[in-house]
Amino acid sequence: MRLKTVLLGVVGLIFVLIVAVVVVLKSIDVNKYKPLIAEQVKAATGRELTIRGNLDLHIGFSPAVVVHDVSFANAPWGSRPEMVKLGRFEVEVALLPLIFRQIQVKRLILVQPDILLETDAKGTGNWVFGAPAAGPPPKQPAGGKTALPSVAVQKVRIEKGTLAYRDGKTKQTTTLALDHLDIEAKDLTSPVTVDLAAAYNGKGFTLVGTVGALAELPAPSRPYPLKFTLKAGGATVEVDGSVAKPMEAEGLDLKVVAKGAELAEVAKFAGRQVPPIGPFALAAQISGSPKALSVSGIDASVGKAEQLLIKATGAVKDALNAKGINVVVALESKDLKSAAKAFGAETPALPPLSLAVRVKDAPGAYAFEELKASVGKSALAGSGVISIAGPRPKVSAQLASPLLDLSELLPAGGKAQAKPAAGQTPAESSKDKRMFTADPLPLESLKAADADLGVKIDRLILPNKMPIEALVVRLVLTGGRLEIQPFSGRVGSGAIGGRLALDASSGKTAALATKIDAKGVDLGQVMQQTGNPDLVTGAKTDLVIDVRGGGGSVRDVMAGLNGDLLLVLGEGKINNKFVEFLGADLLKQVVEKVNPFRKTDPQTDLKCGVIKFTVKDGMATTDRGIAFETSKMTVVSSGTANLKTETIDFSLRPNPRDSTGIGAGELVKLMRVRGTLAEPKVGIDELEAAKTAASIGAGLATGGISALAKSLAGGSTADPNPCATALGKAPAPARGGAAPAPAAPAGKEAPKKPGVEQIIKGLFGK
Repeated sequence: MRLKTVLLGVVGLIFVLIVAVVVVLKSIDVNKYKPLIAEQVKAATGRELTIRGNLDLHIGFSPAVVVHDVSFANAPWGSRPEMVKLGRFEVEVALLPLIFRQIQVKRLILVQPDILLETDAKGTGNWVFGAPAAGPPPKQPAGGKTALPSVAVQKVRIEKGTLAYRDGKTKQTTTLALDHLDIEAKDLTSPVTVDLAAAYNGKGFTLVGTVGALAELPAPSRPYPLKFTLKAGGATVEVDGSVAKPMEAEGLDLKVVAKGAELAEVAKFAGRQVPPIGPFALAAQISGSPKALSVSGIDASVGKAEQLLIKATGAVKDALNAKGINVVVALESKDLKSAAKAFGAETPALPPLSLAVRVKDAPGAYAFEELKASVGKSALAGSGVISIAGPRPKVSAQLASPLLDLSELLPAGGKAQAKPAAGQTPAESSKDKRMFTADPLPLESLKAADADLGVKIDRLILPNKMPIEALVVRLVLTGGRLEIQPFSGRVGSGAIGGRLALDASSGKTAALATKIDAKGVDLGQVMQQTGNPDLVTGAKTDLVIDVRGGGGSVRDVMAGLNGDLLLVLGEGKINNKFVEFLGADLLKQVVEKVNPFRKTDPQTDLKCGVIKFTVKDGMATTDRGIAFETSKMTVVSSGTANLKTETIDFSLRPNPRDSTGIGAGELVKLMRVRGTLAEPKVGIDELEAAKTAASIGAGLATGGISALAKSLAGGSTADPNPCATALGKAPAPARGGAAPAPAAPAGKEAPKKPGVEQIIKGLFGK
């Protein structure tokens, strides 16, 4: 018999056998196995498996089983009856490998799977099944070993599926809707390709890439490779590298590259709302494991340089625990106003900004080194530590600046609109014309963190352009207690120093104690430095403020204030426009009434000036403590300012040194300032005017016109050294028309004024 004939016979026999198998399989009603399948599933999981549709068996060289309308029961406490619902399940296998007990799945298709994973209020998942049903163990074949056939899947496709996770504690649900998922490999030893298109909480994304062979996944003989590209929220993320132990996610060695046109879109994809920031880019090497993740080779940027550009380079040895940090962060902005506006904040138009700092970690703290910052002409450098080990974060830093120009950084002029006090409507607030606000002080914010800052500024320029040279400040904040320990600096060739303590440790009220001492400040030089060279010449100035108070608002603090204030002006020349420069309407009114030479002399030769107050329980009092002496005039004032009610009552007594050429009407300047700090009113002191009128009448009766002029001028009773008297260095003269007694305190009735009859009698000496 020839070989060809034999081979044809064998092939024919095999064909007959296959046909016979197909005929046999077609004669089998596979639907009768549905109860058996459901029974086995329930025995293994304790839950019902329901197959409502038919089991279809397609016979050919690639037999396929198709199942329709399948559901798997949820846990008894679940939010819906089914944990899994499946529209169609289809599996296609190769026929010939079955002869050798090998199951080679050519295609596995799931259509419209609906999977719900959820937890109860205690955190138990619905994927935790009950104990398998009791029963005899499966029979073992001869030899005591179960010979399971090998299974290989070439392609898996999931279409129009839904995977939802519901948190039983928060009642929030996260949904992943699949358009399609294709997983494909030639065999168990070949790389696997993945193609996914889905939507996370309604936001679409795609993921394509390759991973290593499935056979290598449990225990790879070499690092398991993977390469993916993710596109979501307008961003692209590329991951390329390997994992030593993929099942434990250990031995990561991945390079990550991410970029996008708008970071806000990515934040939106993650369920966060941030303003538009601009493009971003990130490149980094990730290694280690979730327990000790390391990030190195960081090269990141966010935003546009015109608005806000943030860059970071360096490494983090343990990213999850924030340890081993050594990262340089840089920030640049040419238009910070636009960047702030994007974040919903308003800032003035600022010059270009740059910042660079190296961040490192230490036990329980983070250190920042090599800090270099600049905004326009201003610059700042230094280093410090942010500690997180204590009950509150603490910042310790040493900072230095050659120039800090606040006039370039802060808006010039304008007054901030006062906010309504707590419990007040805007209408009610507008009616409150008091100067000291009753708004609660933000004292709790002082307890949010501790600080110890040392600052040295070679030249500080205030918003009004006044410079402070060689400023040294140390600020200490501990448990809500703020101390500005002795600070020092130079202003107008003079020295300034002091200290401040604000104890807000209770969180409701604060105790304030402050002392400021300035000596030898050349007021003329200060005016020249602020761009007003013609207003003042000379006028060396000393200032001492030493006050204490407490309360929950500025109004409370002022109402209980105690202490002293002393301002001393030396010899100089004051331009009459200086009053307009100060912008004080009250002062302008006073000067117009007490200085008869203002219309003829453009400037005043100041000999000296003193303002001295003693404050006790919110009542500021001065007795001849306000005094000014010029080449032609002296002005003395006494009175009170009730800081609790903000009412004021001051008398002013001007006296010319030489009354020649001055009319009597110009000399009768018996003034009184009353009202409130917010709305002062200048008027005539009726009582003293009446006394003067009586004196005029006596003068006419006894001495004639010459005595009248002398009486009006007050020459006999004017204090020749009012500044020395105000400072307590000379005895006060006998009280008279020009040396006033203190004005009546607010709330007390002034002495009864003389009537018209008395005034007339005084005029005629009767």
